[in-house]
Amino acid sequence: MNMIARMLAAVASLLMMAPRMAAPESADLVRTNLIAHRGYAAQYTENTLDAFSDAYDKGFAGIELDVYEGRDHTIFVHHDTTLLRLTGKNLYVWDLTMDNRDQYLLDGKSPVPTLEEVLELASLHPGWLYIHMKDDVDHGYTIEERMIAKIEALLKDYHMQARTIVFAGKRNIKRFVGHYDLHFGIITGKSTMDKLGPLADWCGENHVEEVLFLYMTCLEDHAEEKVGLFRDKGVQCGVYTVTTAEELKKLNDLGCRTAISDDKLDDKLALRD
Repeated sequence: MNMIARMLAAVASLLMMAPRMAAPESADLVRTNLIAHRGYAAQYTENTLDAFSDAYDKGFAGIELDVYEGRDHTIFVHHDTTLLRLTGKNLYVWDLTMDNRDQYLLDGKSPVPTLEEVLELASLHPGWLYIHMKDDVDHGYTIEERMIAKIEALLKDYHMQARTIVFAGKRNIKRFVGHYDLHFGIITGKSTMDKLGPLADWCGENHVEEVLFLYMTCLEDHAEEKVGLFRDKGVQCGVYTVTTAEELKKLNDLGCRTAISDDKLDDKLALRD
């Protein structure tokens, strides 16, 4: 990482940490951060540098991506457990290396990016970064300590730790929270009050930064009370993923921080009368 990139990364980090100016009251004003799911996936091949770059160009408030550790311990950015869907070749992501990745081109065009390559891009833009740590215990792949330690080191090197949420399910986050200088989030499909209450307590006690509901349906009943459970514990809320402008507006009305989406939903909302 060159000196100019480091300086720009530091400035972007400071901009994210600065207090936000009060926004004017407007029923159509979106305050919820719209995060690009796997980059601008509605327009580009997901989890590619082009998808991430254009997400920033189109005004998303940040990007979300998925990571696995390759056989040579490189952290690769990819969603599926195999490369089959996007490369036509059936290789587990954790068998990918820097030496063999050029044999597996996404849509025949570009290699699977590394987390460091994405961080070099992301560090030049103000905005949030959501890193989804994936596992596949059925096929023997689990998240190792060395990967989370490397993520921590990379985020510090690129001055990204203050504006990054590293998230997974509770089973994995439980292993790492409190042991690393990272902002952690959890993804959950729980929807009933009796299940969300204990989860909110646990998040608050362990200083989890954010809970990401897997579906909007998790907030169908008693939405304000559900969000309030976490807010009372100092935990932000969001949904992963959001598919319509109506869902985005609901999250905005609820005061949720994050909406992760494939498309630029706030543009659609802003065009309304």
